[in-house]
Amino acid sequence: MKRRVVLIGHNYNSILGLARCLAPEGYEVVVIRTGVSTGKNALRRIGQMPEAKSKYIHHYRIASIEDKERLLRLIDECVSPSRKGVIIPVDDLCAELVDQNLDRLSEHFDLPNVEHTQGGVCRLMDKFYQKQLAKAAGLPVPEGWSIEVKDGEYEIPEEITYPCFVKAETPMRGRKKYMKKCEDREELEALIADVAKVQDCLMLAEEYIEIDKEYGTVGLANHGKVCIPGITEKTVLGHGSNAGVTACGLIHRPSDYPETVEGMRKMMSDSGFQGLFDIDLYESNGRMYFNELNVRMGAEGVGVLMAGVDLADMFVRSFSEEEDRIDYDAVADTITFASEKPLISDWGENTISMKEYKAYTKQVEKLVIYDPEDPGPRRSFKWQILRQAVRRVVKKVKR
Repeated sequence: MKRRVVLIGHNYNSILGLARCLAPEGYEVVVIRTGVSTGKNALRRIGQMPEAKSKYIHHYRIASIEDKERLLRLIDECVSPSRKGVIIPVDDLCAELVDQNLDRLSEHFDLPNVEHTQGGVCRLMDKFYQKQLAKAAGLPVPEGWSIEVKDGEYEIPEEITYPCFVKAETPMRGRKKYMKKCEDREELEALIADVAKVQDCLMLAEEYIEIDKEYGTVGLANHGKVCIPGITEKTVLGHGSNAGVTACGLIHRPSDYPETVEGMRKMMSDSGFQGLFDIDLYESNGRMYFNELNVRMGAEGVGVLMAGVDLADMFVRSFSEEEDRIDYDAVADTITFASEKPLISDWGENTISMKEYKAYTKQVEKLVIYDPEDPGPRRSFKWQILRQAVRRVVKKVKR
C-alpha cells in the first residue's frame, strides 16, 4: 500500500501540481486547504475551489490558518494505522506551523525538516540567515541590514544605504504590504513605524538593485543531496495584488546557468534541509543575484513538475528505502507555461484585457489548471472567472 500524503496550505496551484504527480504513483492524497471560510458557507466555497474538483484528491478539508488547533486536529485525523504518512506544506505559514509541531507530528508523519530538529525550518526561513548561507555558497547577494521591531520600538542602522528594499525576514501576516522600496531614511522610518503597530518581527533592509529579469528554481534537498532540475525565467509577472507572482514562465536547463546552480546546490547542501524548496533569483547587468529561499514549493514550481520531473514522488522516497532510486541529476524539459490564477485576477483588477489573458494562455505549451486528464478543476475555475468579472465591474463603478 502506498503512503498517504497530506498537502496543507492555501496555494491551489501547488496543491494541484503536487496531487497530479502523487496520485498516479499510487499515493493517497489528502488536502487541508487554509485561507477559506469555515462558516456556514464553507460547503459552497469548496465547490468554487478548483483543486477540490481534482480526481486525484482523495479527501479535502478546510480550516482557517488562524485556527491552529483545528489544523492540527485535521492533521491528526489523517494518521494512517498501517504506515507513516507524509506532510507537504505549500505556503510559508503552514511550513512554520508544521515545523513548530515537528516533535508532535513526526511520530506519525515524515515532514520537511532541518536535521530532524524542531524549529530548524523556521530558522531557515529567516531572510538574514539565508543571505549568510547564500554568501558562503558563493552566490551574489545584495548587502542587507536587520531591523528588530519589538514592543513598538526599533533601531534603524546608520550604515543603511539608500535607496533600499525592505521586507520581512520571517513570515508575517500582510507581509506584501510591508515590502517596499524606500528612497531615504525618512521613508524607511515611516514604514517600520507602521510595522511596529502591527507585530513584533525582524525586517530586512537590502541594498536596492535594479532588476532586469526575474527567475526562480524549485528543487529537492535531502540532507546534503540536492536536485535542481531547471531554472524558471518569469517571462510575465502579475500586477496589483499579484505583483511579482509568476504568470508565465520558461523552463531553462541547469546547464544554462552552471555557476548559479552550483552555488544553490552548495547552499541547500550546507543548510541540512530535507524537503521541497524554491529559490528566487534576479538578474541585473548580466549578473544573477540570490533573492530569497522558500522552504516549500512555490507556485512557479508547478512548471518543473509539468516539465517531467516528479519532485513530489522524489520527496516521499527520500524518507524510505527507495531513497537510492532518486535521480538527483534529473533535468526538466524546456517548456513554456502559464498560470491562469494570477492572470484572471489581473483581468479582474483591470490591469490586463481578456484579449491579453487569452493570448497568454494560448501561446504556451502547458497550463497549470487546465489538464485534459483532470478536467474538474478547469470546470470549477469558471467560478473564479465569475468572481473576477464582478470585481471588474465594481472597480469600474467606483471610478
